[in-house]
Amino acid sequence: MSGYGYYHTSDISLYPSKRFAYDANGNILYRGHAHAGAKEDDPVWTIEKYIYDVNGNVIGILLAEGKVKYDLKWTERDNYNYF
Repeated sequence: MSGYGYYHTSDISLYPSKRFAYDANGNILYRGHAHAGAKEDDPVWTIEKYIYDVNGNVIGILLAEGKVKYDLKWTERDNYNYF
């Protein structure tokens, strides 16, 4: 598992606006957090990408641009680098 950056959110209730995007198997691929009422194209999001093993188990969560900073757009999640 080297090469992956891990991030654990112990209380996702801290993020009033949440978005999820799923892969073809119905697994969460991306999860976004922002302040309540945030628009998806506002640069106010932090985004996580889930990594799965061959059995469909989550083995890691990577951060968009490697940071927890609320300056990303949910609509651009596919274009960010994840660390």
